[in-house]
Amino acid sequence: MAKRYRPVSTAAKTNTETADPSVAVLQHLRAKQLAKLLSIHPITVWHWSRKGKLPRPIKLGPNVTVWRASDIAKWLEGKAGSGTEAG
Repeated sequence: MAKRYRPVSTAAKTNTETADPSVAVLQHLRAKQLAKLLSIHPITVWHWSRKGKLPRPIKLGPNVTVWRASDIAKWLEGKAGSGTEAG
């Protein structure tokens, strides 16, 4: 009988020091993941990023851009503390 392999998550695990528990399991977020977390459209992620309304993303390759989960968690804490929306 052939072994079945479970798919490996592409997201690296991190410790639970992240401020926001919803971001605690990922070190980096792609645009779609970030959009889902923020309940916005992925295009809005790119618009906010270009306007400087989000933390600065990291370019990992020509077609891969990510945001540090820790940066997003801190950004969300700041937004919750200030009581203002990002947009």
